[in-house]
Amino acid sequence: MVTAAVEAYPQETLGVLIGLRTAAKILIQYAVAYQTAKRARHKVEAHLKRSQRTNHFLQEVTHLEVVGDFHSHPEVSVDKISSAMLSKTDKDSIVVKHLGMVVAIDKDAKKREWKHLPKGSLKGCVFPYSLKITSWFKMKGDKIEIAKIHCPFALGLGR
Repeated sequence: MVTAAVEAYPQETLGVLIGLRTAAKILIQYAVAYQTAKRARHKVEAHLKRSQRTNHFLQEVTHLEVVGDFHSHPEVSVDKISSAMLSKTDKDSIVVKHLGMVVAIDKDAKKREWKHLPKGSLKGCVFPYSLKITSWFKMKGDKIEIAKIHCPFALGLGR
């Protein structure tokens, strides 16, 4: 996700999350960017047939399932509480019982150690990019809440 956000910067990126579900958790194994998405600074759209084909292919070759998607919010200060908030369009696009992950990215050249934030997000930098990743889970009835991220690997990024 971070690689996709950096590669597409200052435009948005979009991709699919592949993983496993347990009773209490969703374990993401792979995040795959949609290469043919239509990108702009504040909007990204997947090609419907291509994304469906990609999702089906990934499920077949990995024997995992689609558990959500991710996209980026470029040129937004990662220190702002709203940097990784969902727009109405973002909320509508998340499938029930799936994750929607947002990668806020800004080229601000601030050095930041990677850390898990109290509400469940992850923040840090891979110089010169600062990033904040927030995961959202959509429940039945369209209720959406932050899903806590646990990613020890990220704590070593940028070193």
